Amino acid sequence: MLGAALTSTAQITITQNDLSNWYGATVIQAHDSVNLSSISPGNAGASQTWNLTAIGNDFQDTMQFLNPAGMPCSSNFPTATYGILVPDFVDGYAYLSVNATSLEFLGFCGVIIPPDTMTVPFTPPQKQLTFPSTFNTAFTGQTKQIMQFPNNPPPPDSIRIVSTINYTSLIDGWGNVTTLVGTYPSLRGKYTQYKIDSMFVYMLGSWQFSGYPPSMDTTITYDWWINNNFPVATIETDANGQVTSTSYVLQSTIGIEEANPETSHSFVFPNPASESFTIVNHHPDAKIITIIDALGKKILEANITKPDIQFSAKNLNRGMYFYLIRKANGETVSSGKILLE
Repeated sequence: MLGAALTSTAQITITQNDLSNWYGATVIQAHDSVNLSSISPGNAGASQTWNLTAIGNDFQDTMQFLNPAGMPCSSNFPTATYGILVPDFVDGYAYLSVNATSLEFLGFCGVIIPPDTMTVPFTPPQKQLTFPSTFNTAFTGQTKQIMQFPNNPPPPDSIRIVSTINYTSLIDGWGNVTTLVGTYPSLRGKYTQYKIDSMFVYMLGSWQFSGYPPSMDTTITYDWWINNNFPVATIETDANGQVTSTSYVLQSTIGIEEANPETSHSFVFPNPASESFTIVNHHPDAKIITIIDALGKKILEANITKPDIQFSAKNLNRGMYFYLIRKANGETVSSGKILLE
C-alpha cells in the first residue's frame, strides 16, 4: 500500500523480486492534463529530492495485473509473466515478461480499429528495466512493431504501419520522491525512445511503400521506481524537454495480502460487509484509521482509542475500499481491503 512517509539514507536497488508479486493487483493512476507547464522532472544525480506534488488529479485510469494464462491473445505471448488490462482499449491487453535479468514489454492486443482485434508484438521484446538496477545502470536496444489492418473501401486492400524503435535507458538518479500520496526512497529511470513510423499499402498483389514520408517521434520518460511496487510517478517529455504527460499512483494493491488476525497488526470483520464493519488493530503505535475508496479519496477517518473500531457502511456505495492504519507521524503500519456488498 502506498502512502508511508519515509526517509532515504542510501540508494535502493530494484531486482526481479520487486516485480514478483503483482498477480491480481490493481494500480490506480492520477493524470494531470492542465498544469503541465508547471511540472518538471527535476535534476539527475545522487541523493536527490524530487517534489512532484504539483502533479494534479484531473482524471484516473486503472490497470489490473493478471495471470496471462487463458487471456485473449496469450498464445501469441507464450513467455508472458503478466497480462495487463489496458485502459486505452475497449478490449485491450498488454503483455509483460519478468525474468532474472530484465522486465520486457512483449506487445499488446486489442480493438484498435473496430471491430477487429489486432495482435501487435514487439520483435524482439522491448526492455523496460534490467536487474539489478542501481544508480547509472544503463542499456540500449532496438525493436519493431507491425500493425496491419484492412482498408475500407479498397484500394489499397490493406495498410501496414512499420514502427522501428531505438531506445536508451539510464538510472540517472536516486533519492526521495514526494507525490500527493507520500514520500518514497526511489531510483529515477530516464528512458529515451526514438520511433520511426513507415506506411505501406497492399496493391496489385504486393506490399508497396505508400509514398508518405516516414514520421519520426522522440519521447523521454522519467519513472520513479520503488521497492516492491509499481513506479509511483511518471513524467513524459518531448525531445525539447516539454512535458507532455504526467501521472502518479493514487492507489496500489501490489504486495497487499488479505489480513490474517494471527499474523497481521490488523484485520476487518465481517468482510464482505453490508451494514457495518469493525477494524481491529494490534499495533501499539497506531493512532489513526483512514478509509479510502478505489480512487484514493478519503471517505472516513477515526482516531484509534481502543483496539476495535466500528464503522457504518449504510451511506457507502457497494464496492472495494481500503483502510490505512498510521502512526502520529503519518507512517502506515498496517493496511487491508474492505468489500462492501
